[in-house]
Amino acid sequence: MKAEKRLNAAVLLLGFLAFWANGDTYAAAPLLIRICSDFSVDIGSAAFTVTAYMLFFGLLTVFFGPLGDRYGRSRILTIAAFSSGALGMVCGFAPNLPSLIAVRALNGAFAAGIMPLAVAHAGDSAAPEARQTRIGQVMGLMFLGGALATVIGGAIAHAGSWRAVYLVYGAAQFLLALPLAFLLQDASAPSRNVRMIASYKAILSIPLIRRTVGLLLFVGLSTLGVFSYLGKFTQDRTGLNVMLVGCLLSAYGAGTFLGGRIAGRIRKALGVRLLPAAGALGAAGLLAFCLADARPAVAVPGLFLYGLGFICLQSSFITTAQDLAAGYRGTVMSLASFTMVVSGALGTLVNGRIIAAAGFPPVLIGAAVAFGSAGALAAALLKEPASGSAGRRSAASR
Repeated sequence: MKAEKRLNAAVLLLGFLAFWANGDTYAAAPLLIRICSDFSVDIGSAAFTVTAYMLFFGLLTVFFGPLGDRYGRSRILTIAAFSSGALGMVCGFAPNLPSLIAVRALNGAFAAGIMPLAVAHAGDSAAPEARQTRIGQVMGLMFLGGALATVIGGAIAHAGSWRAVYLVYGAAQFLLALPLAFLLQDASAPSRNVRMIASYKAILSIPLIRRTVGLLLFVGLSTLGVFSYLGKFTQDRTGLNVMLVGCLLSAYGAGTFLGGRIAGRIRKALGVRLLPAAGALGAAGLLAFCLADARPAVAVPGLFLYGLGFICLQSSFITTAQDLAAGYRGTVMSLASFTMVVSGALGTLVNGRIIAAAGFPPVLIGAAVAFGSAGALAAALLKEPASGSAGRRSAASR
């Protein structure tokens, strides 16, 4: 019972660590105007602080999973969290723009290890029947942090300065790393035989993992690449100020948070039927949000359903992949995180061009249709005949 309480506490703290780490990616958006003013630069130059963080975050993600599998996920995660937190606080004291860009790049490089290893640890330390619930708890808080980041960052910057936002986000990660350093224990022994290229070859040799990565890529391109524009769509349609728009969009985060806590139980009851159900739920929510022109009475429940469906689908993908490669859970999560970051970035770029040419509705409606299709595709693709599956699992576990 004591071990169970320790695990519960660790998973909760991992979720909050992911909350602040993921939020740090988006909280900088409201700060750019203040940074321009303080350093006397244009908006394009100030935006390099965001680009540097996200670029190094995306590139370094692929390294931390294999490092965790080789040297121990708890050790590497703790190093990443302490370093990301410390560097985040240093950003608050940057004397000029070049130094801020440089430190943000290093900040992103270490933050890249938090999310994949936090989710991998939650999955690795849980019994099979509780794995999706544990993974969903961490991922739910992670996406909640992203959804609330603009509100939190804007409020802190309004009350203090842009420097205070970096200090708060950095301090939160650093302070959470302190108890985690004592609570985290690897459920499986690290293997010094793990090599990065060999690890990726091992997991990608499993057909179901390749299909899962393909689904993550599809959802990222079609759906994650839309979220960045929901705030602008809401503001254009409703005339609400940025803070109120952020509060409205937090309904999506609330959906991911609640869905993360119950996804495992729903999957246990529904089995593979959860996948098309989650796709249909998320699609209906996003479609309602769009067709109602973001009116709060419809937008709030619509975004909540979208978040609920999204986390049920994503946590199912991650759980499936982790179950198939128990010895490489860190590597699996690094691949999943990299896929989500890159596909989300590409989707954002493509959708921005479509919006410029045709407006918001085609993108939002297309994303809703794609999300519903992803659920139906997942139900068909994430099946494996009983014969031969055990052999592939054991091969990937070695």
